[in-house]
Amino acid sequence: MKSNCQIVGVEANYNLHEFASRMIKLNGIRNYVINNHILYSDNSPVSFEINTDNNTVGKINKKSYNATTLIKYESGSTFNDILKKYSIDSDFILISDIEGAEAFFIFHEANLNHCKMILIELHEFENYSVAMMVTKLVEKGFKMIDRYGFCFVFEKNSI
Repeated sequence: MKSNCQIVGVEANYNLHEFASRMIKLNGIRNYVINNHILYSDNSPVSFEINTDNNTVGKINKKSYNATTLIKYESGSTFNDILKKYSIDSDFILISDIEGAEAFFIFHEANLNHCKMILIELHEFENYSVAMMVTKLVEKGFKMIDRYGFCFVFEKNSI
């Protein structure tokens, strides 16, 4: 990896923040930041539910009820918010496992102009199927080059 590459991590589950930071440091990566945000379709309030049996598993939960495993975010961050916050305006690779929220940057107006490759685990979410997400990424100019189960690799088609 080039030493001038910036790595931006976004993790909704606060239980994984420290673990992710430790793994990155152990692999000798220096130019990174991991933020405790939740990616969503807009900036409205949103909650993230952590599984009580396994605190490394979570999902977006729009229902409002009182649970000790519910993280309430004042607002979600859109994919474009993250790009803007970190001034990402040149080529990047997107690696994503966001438990269904990938639908937000696939179907909403996410700026993928500079995205050259996507490594992603796709999950059905609300009314979005995995097949619909694959089709939408192809429509956005990506070609699927590999797949293992629900993990996909897409590459930007060269013009």
